[in-house]
Amino acid sequence: RLHYNEKDELEGELAVYSGNYGSYNIREQLSQKPIADYFKTTLENLPSEYHPTNATLDSLTKYEAPVKFHCNLKLDKVAEDIIYFDPIFYNSVRENPFVAGVRKYPVELESAFKDVFSLIMEIPKGYRVDEMPKSERVSFNENEGMFEYLITNNGGFINIKCTLSLTKATFEPEDYQNLREFFAHVVRKESEQIIFKKL
Repeated sequence: RLHYNEKDELEGELAVYSGNYGSYNIREQLSQKPIADYFKTTLENLPSEYHPTNATLDSLTKYEAPVKFHCNLKLDKVAEDIIYFDPIFYNSVRENPFVAGVRKYPVELESAFKDVFSLIMEIPKGYRVDEMPKSERVSFNENEGMFEYLITNNGGFINIKCTLSLTKATFEPEDYQNLREFFAHVVRKESEQIIFKKL
């Protein structure tokens, strides 16, 4: 959630919940390196205009619960007439993981997965939304994968929910081109920006 404080500064918080497999991986990583290294690596995924503070990890020893990463955010002030804002600012798919034109062997991922990114953002004060991405839903092989991008502009706030999932981890070579095109679409969509124009 990003909102304006009493000083007219855009601030908010980032919360990341990991599933069973992700939580296991985090606990394994922290058995081999300091938690400060984990924070550094995680926060490097944020754009430079986001300034994180007070990073924490919860439920590291509560093995029945998901690991939760949390930090506070403060964004740089902007004074341009037009603001280009990247709404999927954390853990987005920026590059297609399937770069080869042809594949003769099965694709084997670590696991099936479901990633959900949600954002509630107050529209910058003194600006209006000039352009924003459209909502859409795309399926992969009917029920083997799904990408959904939902966005609304309501009551001075932008609401986004972006979901990417694959229901299995192994794909045959004949599925490769469709898988590659599916992720190319995800990369294009998650790179779309919201354009705010000064009133």
